[in-house]
Order: sequence, then structure tokens, then C-alpha cells
Amino acid sequence: MTKNKADNVLKRLYPVALTIALFTGFGNMPIYKRYYISSIPGLGWSGNFYINLNIHYSCGVVLLGLAVYFSLIYLKTSTSADRLTTTGLLRAVFFGLSLLTGILLAIRNLTEINFGFGSQMVVVFMHLGIAMILLVLSIGCAVVRSPWRRKP
Repeated sequence: MTKNKADNVLKRLYPVALTIALFTGFGNMPIYKRYYISSIPGLGWSGNFYINLNIHYSCGVVLLGLAVYFSLIYLKTSTSADRLTTTGLLRAVFFGLSLLTGILLAIRNLTEINFGFGSQMVVVFMHLGIAMILLVLSIGCAVVRSPWRRKP
């Protein structure tokens, strides 16, 4: 596979991984069983917390890898005229914040690490709020077809 085809595959992987991460992230709260979403045929797995959590972590790893890859590509190939658009910068900031708070939440689950209850709640609600802002930004940018970068 050539580099251009590989980049296209990776660019298509981003919205898929982000959508699955958002779906399973909301599934980590017990809303799918409570509101009978897990009763819909084919979505029975969404009521299982551990399946949701493992899929969410897997998508988080994919998104983290994509973020590192495309950041390195951007830094290597960008020129002074090739800049992120305003919406691209906003998405990048909220995407990075979402990854950062997600990493903190994953660290919190380690047995050796003990966050205080207040700091856990701050990180959880920050992660949720940032993810919701990223969701709205991503949908809005997809509707108006806003690119990430300005072409020189």
C-alpha cells in the first residue's frame, strides 16, 4: 500500500474510531440498560460495562496513535503558509484535551494510583464535557465540510 493510500485509510479510521469511542464512552455510564438501548437487536453488548470499557480503551489507543502519527506528519510537512484552520485548531485542542483526560482516567484505574474523590469527579466530568464539545464540533465541521488545514 502506498503512503497516500495508507493516509486515506487512516483518515477514514479517525471518524470511525471517534464514533465508536463516543458511543462506548456514553455506554460506560449505565444509560444503555436503563433506557433499553441494549434491548435493540444487535446492541445487546452495549449493556455490558466491561465490553464497553474494553472497546472504549481500544478506540482510545487507536485515536492516540492516529493523533501522534498525524501530528508528526503535520510537523514534518507543514510550511509557514500551511496552517490549521480555526475549526481545525479547535478540534485539535479538544481532541488533545480528551486524550489527556482519558489517559488520566486510565491511570486512575491502576491499583497503585489513588486519586481523591473530588479530583476523580473533576477529571470524569472534564472528560465527558470535552467529549461532548468535540462531538458537536466534529458534527458541525462535517456538515459545513470545514477542513483541518488551509492549503497554501
